[in-house]
Amino acid sequence: MNLFSSSLISLLLLLTSFSAWAMNLEAVYSDFCQRHVGIILGADKKWITMIDTQGGLKKIPRYSIQRIVFYPYDSFPFAGKIPLTKDIDVYSIFFIDPKTKDLIPHSKGILLSKTNNGVQLLSLGGEDILVPLESMAQIEKSEILNTLTFRFV
Repeated sequence: MNLFSSSLISLLLLLTSFSAWAMNLEAVYSDFCQRHVGIILGADKKWITMIDTQGGLKKIPRYSIQRIVFYPYDSFPFAGKIPLTKDIDVYSIFFIDPKTKDLIPHSKGILLSKTNNGVQLLSLGGEDILVPLESMAQIEKSEILNTLTFRFV
């Protein structure tokens, strides 16, 4: 395989990872008609962790949740910095370089969803990224950074 072919394959792999779909904003309705709007980052037996649209990191007791409504949105409507905690898992995705067969870091972010076709990440820059499964060589937990920075509204 020549250099042009290798470069073209690498470029196509990178371009296919960007999402054409919208991310979902979730509205979590809990006891006493409270409504929390944002992106759910994770859940355990007791809590749901989410980033709200004011830039806060919220923990909502699971037992208090009455319903969750999903709203497709083209970008997260918040700009600023959000502190990350140990409750939020950050993942790194790697591709394989077709020429050298080395692992190449591609994306790092918070896993929003996974399907039979790929995974959806909220990047550490606040972007919505879809990575097709056939493009991924490896996915692993990363070290947690101090903040998640959103650059757009």
